[in-house]
Amino acid sequence: MKCPYCGNVCSPRADFCPQCGEPFDKMSKPEDTRIIEELEELLGKSIPSTDKIEWDTFGVKVDNDEITELGLSACELTTFPEPILKLKSLQALDLRANQITELPKSFGQLQSLQKLFLYNNQITALPESFGQLQSLQNLNLSWNQLTSLPESFGQLQSLQILSLSFNQLTTLPSSFGKLKALQKLWIDNNQLTTLPESFGQLQSLQTLFLSFNRLKAFPKSFGNLKALQILNLDSNHLAILPESFGQLQSLQNLSLESNQNKISIQIKKLEFQSKLKT
Repeated sequence: MKCPYCGNVCSPRADFCPQCGEPFDKMSKPEDTRIIEELEELLGKSIPSTDKIEWDTFGVKVDNDEITELGLSACELTTFPEPILKLKSLQALDLRANQITELPKSFGQLQSLQKLFLYNNQITALPESFGQLQSLQNLNLSWNQLTSLPESFGQLQSLQILSLSFNQLTTLPSSFGKLKALQKLWIDNNQLTTLPESFGQLQSLQTLFLSFNRLKAFPKSFGNLKALQILNLDSNHLAILPESFGQLQSLQNLSLESNQNKISIQIKKLEFQSKLKT
């Protein structure tokens, strides 16, 4: 930021100008800088600057006095830090490996968010406003305690990568099929017994892991997943596959271990058997 007294370009987190020595009061600092100071006070430690938030990064990335990426993994947080909601330019947020149980109702106001990593927390539900995250492309909510998803979840039109592994999901919302950009989905190790009929509308889906659920059957629309290449259905309660499975023209890898024996016999009759690896 520029010093309001001499015009020198200073660190946005400086308390005084190194050139003229004049102190900065709180109001002269950019808003995002003041927010970081709030977070530091909450955590009881400083948050270092970084060029990029990567795996388990603890730090903040600032571009033109605006915070674009923030990593607060493994900080023993039990509640969501409310100051984060004021970061209008935030594109990446990493809060993995904390003990957060819920997200604020206004969480959807983080309109610039593209990457969100919340896995290994204790989140039991998502607010209805979650569907307002229209820019979100990569979402990891694995290892939480989710039992359901809000109907608004289907509004995440930019979502390409989604991980919901190791939760307690029993159903998916009917709006789930509206995730037109979704390419990779991990939803293994849940308690799903069925999939919504809209599931077949996931036209961009290439990778799907549904292992270790309680699935007994699939919707007829499942065969409409024309882009699907990798499918893992291990350890479910499947006795039969729908005829529409023969329409999965792009399927190359299929795993059906630990289901009922009739499944292996039926696979041999599928139209795509010649190019399928099991």
